[in-house]
Amino acid sequence: MTQALFSISEIHIVIDDFTIFDESKHMLSFIGYDTYDSFKSDINDVLLEQLPEFKFENIICMEGPEYMTTAIKGEDDSHIVSKMSVVFKAKIVGMLGQEEIHSEGIWNFVGVKLNDPENMECAIHYDVDSTIEEIADQANITVRLYNVESNDQTN
Repeated sequence: MTQALFSISEIHIVIDDFTIFDESKHMLSFIGYDTYDSFKSDINDVLLEQLPEFKFENIICMEGPEYMTTAIKGEDDSHIVSKMSVVFKAKIVGMLGQEEIHSEGIWNFVGVKLNDPENMECAIHYDVDSTIEEIADQANITVRLYNVESNDQTN
């Protein structure tokens, strides 16, 4: 899905592009994202933590997504997703003062206790100098999932 916002005052066009998720949008709901707006809001929060002066304008999801899930067996022999990671490459565009900033990086959303929505925990990582393959590596994701479970967000 692509969303466009037109600003008449400066003839500035902002376009969000989430088309890489078109066929797997339902997977994002496992980690609490039923809309792209909520997804974008959390990305904005991560960026503001790192650069409080940054004005996030748009995101262009470019490559991926790569998913890793862990499921537990339900009462009726169904499988229930309990942990998940999604990794994708995106370009972020925004303003830092008067300068327009373009940053490409790898985003990684990890969630645990997804089978218990009231106690679900998630973390978002943004890696600038990495590849999807490096971040989506099972060992790396396992460490990040463990860190969320143990409330250690240092990695």
